[in-house]
Amino acid sequence: MAEARRAGADDGLFLNTRGAVASTTMANIFAVIDGEIATPAIEDGVLAGTIRALLLDRGAIAGLPVRARTIEPATLRGASEVFMTNSVRLVCPVTALDGTQLAAGPVARVALAAVVASIATECGDALDRLGA
Repeated sequence: MAEARRAGADDGLFLNTRGAVASTTMANIFAVIDGEIATPAIEDGVLAGTIRALLLDRGAIAGLPVRARTIEPATLRGASEVFMTNSVRLVCPVTALDGTQLAAGPVARVALAAVVASIATECGDALDRLGA
């Protein structure tokens, strides 16, 4: 993270020992590639992550299948949309990658809505008791 900050970035990309994308310094990563939403496979060194698991379990988001697979850096750079997930920030669009600007896309918004709905379902009783 310190290295990424020194370079003017908010986060850094971790590659595994084979050079494939694993994660960011603080989140799992998803990318819209060739008509699907891909996230690195566990075998590529990624942490399972609760939000990552929730999105994988849905099977599809915004009409696109979600699957774990190996993602090469060049493939990530060609993605039409990239977003990160973690249990604190939930879903965050990636707006630049290696200095190239990316648009915050619709898939990240749909993914965030799915996560929020899941949290509301899981925590609904507790929120009702709090009057939220």
